Amino acid sequence: MTGTKWWIGAAGQTATHTVALSKLIVNGKDCGIHWFIVPLRCPNTGRLLPGITAGDIGAKVARNGLDNGWIQFSSVRVPRQNMLMKWAQVSQDGVFTPPENPAISYNTLITERLLALNLMVECLAPAMIISIRYGVMRQQGPNNERIMDYQSHQWNLIPILASTFAMTVLFDKLRGDWNQALQAQHDKKQFLGIVQYWHGVSSGLKAWQGWWTMDALEIVRRSLGGHAYSSYSGMGTLITDFAVTTTGAGDNYTLSQQSAKWLLSIAMKQVKGGRKPYGYTAFLGDSKFYSPLNYSDTSIQDSFRWLCTRVIESGARKFTNVRSEKEFDKVWDANMMELIPASRLFSTIVMQETFSEFIKNAEKKASKPVVQVLEKLNQVLLLSHLLKESGLFLEYDYITGKDIRQAREKFSALCADLRTEAAALVDTLRYPDFVVNSVLGRSDGNLYQHYFNTVVNAPNSLGVPSYFEESIAPLTRSKL
Repeated sequence: MTGTKWWIGAAGQTATHTVALSKLIVNGKDCGIHWFIVPLRCPNTGRLLPGITAGDIGAKVARNGLDNGWIQFSSVRVPRQNMLMKWAQVSQDGVFTPPENPAISYNTLITERLLALNLMVECLAPAMIISIRYGVMRQQGPNNERIMDYQSHQWNLIPILASTFAMTVLFDKLRGDWNQALQAQHDKKQFLGIVQYWHGVSSGLKAWQGWWTMDALEIVRRSLGGHAYSSYSGMGTLITDFAVTTTGAGDNYTLSQQSAKWLLSIAMKQVKGGRKPYGYTAFLGDSKFYSPLNYSDTSIQDSFRWLCTRVIESGARKFTNVRSEKEFDKVWDANMMELIPASRLFSTIVMQETFSEFIKNAEKKASKPVVQVLEKLNQVLLLSHLLKESGLFLEYDYITGKDIRQAREKFSALCADLRTEAAALVDTLRYPDFVVNSVLGRSDGNLYQHYFNTVVNAPNSLGVPSYFEESIAPLTRSKL
C-alpha cells in the first residue's frame, strides 16, 4: 500500500507505459532512486499487464476531465534496457555506475517547474481581463462611479496587472535560458553545476510566485463582488484549476527550503573562497554598500539585493561551527524560518531584473508612449514589492516609517495614473472571449446582456420546476 504511485497522469485508464521513479538495488546494495520505463497495458486491448494494478483516483476539486490514476506493482519485471541510463548505468554483468551527482537526474523537474510559471500567466491573464473589464464597466456609488476609479480597486488590481506582464517576460526569458543551458548536457561536470543553479532558481520561483498567484486570484475574485461566485464568471475554474500547482511539480514548502539552502551554500562557499556567484546570484559576491533608498528603479532593486544578502549572512552565522551533515540538519531545522525569506527575496529579485532588462531593450524597439507605460508598470511592481517586504526592511534597519509612507504615496499615484491604461493593457494580452470564458470579461463591454442571456438559456432556468408537485405544492396548498 505504501508503495502505491498516486496522481500519475493518464495512468488510471489510458496510458500504455509509465516512467516510474523507483529504488534500484544491485546485488543487494541500495543504489538510490532512478527512472524506469514500465509497460502498464496491452496497446491492442487496453487491459492491464500481469502484476499491474491501476485505477482512477476519483473525484478531484477540479480538472476532473484529466485521467489521474494510481498504480501498484507486484513482482513486475522489466528488462535492464528500460532503465533511463543517461546519467547512471547498469552494465550487462551487473556493474552499477553512479551519476556525478544524484541531483543531475532531476533536471527534468526543472522544466516542469518553469512550465508552472507559464501556467501562472495563463491563469492570471484571463483573471486580469475579467476583473479590469468588469471594473471599468461596473458602476457603484452616489454618482455612479466606475469601481475601477476607487483607490481600493486600483490598489488591488494594478499591482497584479503589473506582475502579470512581468511574469510573462520572466517565463519567456527563463525558458530560453534553460533551453540553452540544456545544450551543455554532453559535459556532465559542467552540466551538474548548471543543474544545481537552475534547481535553486526554479524551486524558489515556482514556490513563491505560485503562492503569490494563488493569493492574487483570490483578490481578483473578491474584486468582482457577488458575481464572482457565479460559475459564468470564470473565476471559480481559474482558482480551482491553479490550486494544485502549489503542490504539484514539487510542494512549495519543500521547494522554498531547497532554494534557501542553495543560497546559504553559496554564501558559505564564498566565506571559504569558493567560486564567485554568477547569473542571478552574482550580487551575493558583490560587497559594495548600497546607498539609502531614493525610490528609483535601480535603488529599489539594490535594496532587495542588500536585504537578501543580509538575511543570508544573518542565518549563515548560525552554521559557523557546524562540522557534519547531521549537525547541519539539526541547525537548519532550528533556523529555517529565518532563512526561508531569503528564497522569497531572491525570487523577487529575479523577476525585477528580467522585467527591467526587458524594458531597457524595449526602449530600442518600441514607441516612447509604450515604453513609458511599461516603466510605470515596473515602478508599480517594485513599489508593491517594497511595501510587501516593509516589515523585513524595518527589521534590518534599512528604511523608516517615513520611507514606507512615501513609498505608499508614490504607489497610490502610479496606480491612479495607470487606471486609464488598464483596459488597453489587458487587450494587449490578446485572449479571445472563448478562451477567457467569462460573461464578465467580454471584449464588447456588454457584460450584463451576455450574463442575462447565459442565465435564461441555461437548462431549467425558466418554468415550473419538476419537483414542484412533490416538494413544494404540499406546502403551498396545505391549510395551517
